[in-house]
Amino acid sequence: MQYDGGTNSTCLWMHLDMLEETRNEIEIMVEARNQVVARYYNSHNNNKQFRPSDSVLRSTKGSRPPIERGKMAPALEGSYQVSKVIRFNAYKLVELDGKEIPRTWNAKHLKKFYV
Repeated sequence: MQYDGGTNSTCLWMHLDMLEETRNEIEIMVEARNQVVARYYNSHNNNKQFRPSDSVLRSTKGSRPPIERGKMAPALEGSYQVSKVIRFNAYKLVELDGKEIPRTWNAKHLKKFYV
């Protein structure tokens, strides 16, 4: 096989002409992949929203250290009411007798309790 400068030059110009077309195809593939990833993320993302006076249970994972929780301990505790929405997914809780819980709680540690 011998080197032919004219053929090589022609092939290089042909690939250069196709560069923009190839770039557009890759952009379309990247956008399609981003949509698949976004759809997967959004399907697994549980955005829970509570309103004041909603009854909730809170997770023991967020309230007690692992040493105090045993293997057979309940995963959820109490019956609380949402007293205030601090911002998206952050809530202040009160016990049913009106005693306020000292810190804010994220929605991932809360579960709606239907009375």
